[in-house]
Amino acid sequence: MALFYFNHAASLCSVLHSRSMKSPFLYLIIGLAFTVTAENEKPVLKFGYTEACPHMCPNEENQGFTTDIARSIFVEQFGYTVEFYALPWARAVADVAKGELHGVLSAGKDETPELWFPEREIAVQSDCFIGLASDNWVAGDIYSFLNRRTIVFKGWANESAYRAALGSSQYEELFDDFSIDSRYMERVVNMVKLGRADAFWMDVNVYAYYQQRYPQLFDAQLKNLGCIKFQYLYLAFSPAFEQLSAQLMAEFDEGMQQLRKTGDLVSILQRYGVQDWH
Repeated sequence: MALFYFNHAASLCSVLHSRSMKSPFLYLIIGLAFTVTAENEKPVLKFGYTEACPHMCPNEENQGFTTDIARSIFVEQFGYTVEFYALPWARAVADVAKGELHGVLSAGKDETPELWFPEREIAVQSDCFIGLASDNWVAGDIYSFLNRRTIVFKGWANESAYRAALGSSQYEELFDDFSIDSRYMERVVNMVKLGRADAFWMDVNVYAYYQQRYPQLFDAQLKNLGCIKFQYLYLAFSPAFEQLSAQLMAEFDEGMQQLRKTGDLVSILQRYGVQDWH
């Protein structure tokens, strides 16, 4: 549509000059054509997400409840075109911060403080630790992780606080940073089963999902050793697009309110065996 207006306006300008016509009224019409087009045309929104079913499932037909929520709000309610990019978590966050993406799904405020957050959350997350069923350890405060090797992801909710308390050297002796991507699940399970790590980080809903979906990998050798933190997750937006991000945050809040009002949120969550956290 924008190309049509541009070509049409350019043709009018050519006619005006060729006929030596200087009508202010005609020039006003051309200017309005450009203005209306610019105001009405919505940008294509680009959101990053990574493998963490049932929150985000880039490699499955049902692509995760946060993906469905974002699509329902921005496509169905507000008429945007939305593209989702499957990326490792750290890469997705970095691309949003730089303005290469407009937003990232399922971001925690402690994990991505450089991004912008709407008022309404898109999910909840429990920071749990999965290890061998024979392990009697229980996840607790920072000192409970001493003399162990625990797999987390870079930028997880407690990284800054734990680094400050322990010092970077001791922190890195206790925690392994793994990339959250399509290989995370298989890698961390095998690390624990082979005795190369004591436990790995995983959200409780993600753990339940993979237990059901991949019982041979997430078998009886494993159990949840405890959860230490509960936090809300958000569709976080880029600070590189100040005006647009402010608009998208307001639209997201309005959209989530509408999804709850109509019952559509419950329908989305039921597809993934998840209950509304409110």
